[in-house]
Amino acid sequence: MRRAPLALSAVLLAALVGCSAPWTQRVEPPQRAFYRGDTEASVRLLTAQLADADRGADEDVLRLELAMALQATGRYREAAEQLIAADRSLEELDYTSTPLDELAYALFAAPRNHYRAPRSEKLLLNTENMINYLGAGDWEEAAVEARRARVLMLQADLPEEQRYSNRLAWALAGLALQQAGRDGEATDAFRESGSTTLEQRPALGEGSVLVIVQNGKAPVRVQAVYWLWVEGLYHRLQIPALVSRPSGFSRVSVTVDGKPAGTPAALLDIGGQAEHRYDAEFPRLIAAAALQAVPRALAADKLADELGDKDKPSHATRNQVARLFGALAVDWMASALPSDTRSWTLLPREVRALRLNLPAGRHVIEVLLDGDVVTGASRTVEWTVDVKAGGLELVNVITSTREGWNAVPDPRSRNLSGQPAGITALALLESVLASRGDTKTLSD
Repeated sequence: MRRAPLALSAVLLAALVGCSAPWTQRVEPPQRAFYRGDTEASVRLLTAQLADADRGADEDVLRLELAMALQATGRYREAAEQLIAADRSLEELDYTSTPLDELAYALFAAPRNHYRAPRSEKLLLNTENMINYLGAGDWEEAAVEARRARVLMLQADLPEEQRYSNRLAWALAGLALQQAGRDGEATDAFRESGSTTLEQRPALGEGSVLVIVQNGKAPVRVQAVYWLWVEGLYHRLQIPALVSRPSGFSRVSVTVDGKPAGTPAALLDIGGQAEHRYDAEFPRLIAAAALQAVPRALAADKLADELGDKDKPSHATRNQVARLFGALAVDWMASALPSDTRSWTLLPREVRALRLNLPAGRHVIEVLLDGDVVTGASRTVEWTVDVKAGGLELVNVITSTREGWNAVPDPRSRNLSGQPAGITALALLESVLASRGDTKTLSD
């Protein structure tokens, strides 16, 4: 009896590689605690996961998640430390990643050894850290983060329409620089924000209250299964799909000491920007997944050849079984190699902000959250703040900690053979498979 060491080894290797649980499953326990309002439990769970990571592939993205949990507990300086550590590591990866690793990712969507944050996420890192340092009352460090954000937003290689997409970052940068006494830089940042929401200084004897409402839950990446019909067989394509999570409140208003005080302005649409970027990336993801199908098809051909009997006709039972086993092996290998769905899951869907200038003294701030997009319910969050003349206090409302946890729905499987991105990937896959040469299935 002939053996099939090469093909069988490929199948077994794929099964072993695919043993790791998807990212959404790994972060589900701290997510459950976070969204149910037990942010301290979320901190403990994420801290334990980070300790287990020990410079592993998930360390940086776990730091991002832990920072949001720490921020939600009011531990702003600890949250900032986690983001700084993640920022340094991500910047180091930008300079040290091997070309082969990046080529494998670009061509085959192969999971990177370490998490790589897109430029937009790095800007969110600086934005969230400005919130952290403003909450900690550290104006100088907030100004440092403001300058880092400014560098990212003015990247020379970015199209003009993308440079100023984060109005919140510009507005927070202006506020941070203003608090640090950098009035010229602050004026420039406020001008670029296109909003006067955070610019107005308090009068003599007044201080400021910065109301930040981090509303809803950002879209997350989960594994999706798509199909392409090639050479009489469906080929499974596994790619990360961006899934929206209905959440948040449609109306937000603020009262001070029982009197209406204003409506926070929507300055950052994280969900909308993520969807726009994903739509632009989707054709590349499909093409990369199609290229991933090539070595699987070659392994299936080899397996069918080695299990079949070339001395018998193709319709012989043994050869039919060999072809069936080869087709099953293709699907098995595909299912055992999940796509990389790591993402910063605890981000909000949008961020709104309002600056209140109030007389020095104690004030009761109520943030009214109306129109839960799922249930229609309303909530009120109350804060008591001691305003100091010339000072700034932060009211940071993270609505998702009051919305409860819901499992992320699985994306619907789709046949992409007739879709524009699928047609392009199909042509690529067919052309590569057509050049297999001597490596053919028994049906050829």
